[in-house]
Amino acid sequence: MIEKLKSKLINLKAEEFDSFALELFQWQAQHISVYQAYLQHLNRDPQSIKSITDIPFLPISFFKTHQIQYGNKHQQLFKSSGTTGMQRSQHFVEDINQYEISVDKGFNQAFGNPKDYTYLALLPNYLEQGDSSLVYMVDYLMKQSKRAENGFYLNNFEALNDQLKQLQSSDKKVMLIGVTYALLDFIAEYPQQYPELTVLETGGMKGRKKEIIKEEVLDQLRKGFDIDHVHSEYGMTELLSQALTECLGKSMVNYTLKIPPAQSRLRGVLYELNCIASEEYDSQGDWVVDVRMPAADWNRLEKRLENGISEYV
Repeated sequence: MIEKLKSKLINLKAEEFDSFALELFQWQAQHISVYQAYLQHLNRDPQSIKSITDIPFLPISFFKTHQIQYGNKHQQLFKSSGTTGMQRSQHFVEDINQYEISVDKGFNQAFGNPKDYTYLALLPNYLEQGDSSLVYMVDYLMKQSKRAENGFYLNNFEALNDQLKQLQSSDKKVMLIGVTYALLDFIAEYPQQYPELTVLETGGMKGRKKEIIKEEVLDQLRKGFDIDHVHSEYGMTELLSQALTECLGKSMVNYTLKIPPAQSRLRGVLYELNCIASEEYDSQGDWVVDVRMPAADWNRLEKRLENGISEYV
């Protein structure tokens, strides 16, 4: 039964969510002992649950006080960052492949193929504490891209700055993933001018800096890296999924391009970027295409192509 549920989840369509959630709830009510006991204490009969809005949520605090898992074996243990300084939540992952599938699907939807990027990570708090699902995710992405320049940077801002300068002179797609407070500290010491860089912030201040509103954080990061937008990631140790914003700020560009047959190479590049919304051919045989892509990718194409790309708009 569990393998059947996993298979359904991987290929789940939006219109199937409600029925799948109810099916999964019934399975969890029978097989997750902590949840089963919780429902009994609430005096809730699982068979009476007919709508997803009636499904009782397990208190998140239980991940700190109980071992919540299916069976007695797990492949991976993830722990929360312990932001409050209290006991860290624990997630006993029975099948790590499910987490990796979640990473693949979320990343592809937000950014495209993970193999296309070089990853630099500034995650001191997570590296120091260990057992982080975020560190696992970034390491997993690095293993997919297999770039020699991939790397974690604990508190070595100078080395990170040097690597960014080196990568900026190439046409490689680079993603800097960092905990918010560390990114702010980095640009305070080493302000950047790297419009093509993709920045993914996560985790907040972790008690290291005074909390400020999100828009102010994003504005500081945009100015400090000289970028048009900042991406944000939010993941919970207790969940095997991440919320990835498409972009925050002046992020996406939408253009209609008219490309002559002689520029077939450009057509191939646009297909690689997976940015084509619609396409057709006009009476002259030119390729007319609507594209939507992050501004950073557009800026990168302007530099990469001999005559730029704006002339085709």
